[in-house]
Amino acid sequence: NQAACQMHGYSYEEFIGLPPTAYIHSESHHLFGKLVETVMANKPFHCQAVDVRKDGTLLDVEVTGTLVTYNGKLHTLGVVRDISDRKQASAELQQSYNLLRSVIESTPDVVFVKNYEGRYVMINSAFAAVFSKSVEELTNKKDENFFPSEIARQLRENDLRIMQTGISKTLEEMVPCNGAMVTYLTTKSPWRDLEGNVIGLIGIARDISDRKAGEAELQRTQKFLESVLNTLPVGVAAKEANELRFVLWNPGAEKLLSLTAQEVLGKNDYDFFPKEQADFFTCKDREALNSRQVIDIPEEVIQTGRGESRIFHTKKTAILDAEGKPQYLLAITEDITERKEAERKLLETN
Repeated sequence: NQAACQMHGYSYEEFIGLPPTAYIHSESHHLFGKLVETVMANKPFHCQAVDVRKDGTLLDVEVTGTLVTYNGKLHTLGVVRDISDRKQASAELQQSYNLLRSVIESTPDVVFVKNYEGRYVMINSAFAAVFSKSVEELTNKKDENFFPSEIARQLRENDLRIMQTGISKTLEEMVPCNGAMVTYLTTKSPWRDLEGNVIGLIGIARDISDRKAGEAELQRTQKFLESVLNTLPVGVAAKEANELRFVLWNPGAEKLLSLTAQEVLGKNDYDFFPKEQADFFTCKDREALNSRQVIDIPEEVIQTGRGESRIFHTKKTAILDAEGKPQYLLAITEDITERKEAERKLLETN
């Protein structure tokens, strides 16, 4: 028919007398013989082949064949459909899929896609490695196939919340793995079809168990240090190195100077002491920061928050950062008023 002529770039007169081998690509010649053989056996025929246009360009075709009677004789009726666009789209789709696989396989993070029923329709090798299984073994499985029922239920609740709200969320999820509980920082996002309907979710998860353990150890260390600072019988204070504002003020300092941490933190010496005294403190602070040495002040008279003058013995030193630059000024002070008074009386007696 005319459509077949146009498809192959011939006029009707040119095309009608051509042998099939003139417009069928050499690699598909064998299919023509199979078409005739199958149809003459009164069986349906279907295949994909490659044809050649008049100008020599190739086109992908889909061929179906049936047996028909025409003018009292049996004939093979072939229906040829140009599927070049479909083949190209399929090739581009496969290329996109291969690119996606390359991306998700290049990350050490766990990557997965679940459908709305909770089945894993795509996972990467990092996911499979968690369970020491292949990607194929785990695909189409659900969380209940891997985890205890309570954990699977919690994961399902998290998934449903994201799919129902349509909002991405990052959350911490704990799951058992190789006999230990592992913490994953997981970002889950809705998976949508071309119409925008949510049909599942996409997840990326990173094992943060070591980080969580480090954070827990850091908290334990901080609590221990806080306990030590809170029980020391001396005053301990720290200032940031730039503006010398207080960032630490332990209970010992509160007791010695009658100023609470709430009153002191974020402020500097000029907020509490006479300028002359604040100047002296600042001078010694800068000396300790610049020298990176311990500055020992055997005696200094300080007016407390109650207006009482007391004698203190203070040591100051710089706390350095990783680059060796002063980050904080640390001061440790004790009240020696009673001791100095006892020494004075002893001298008077002698």
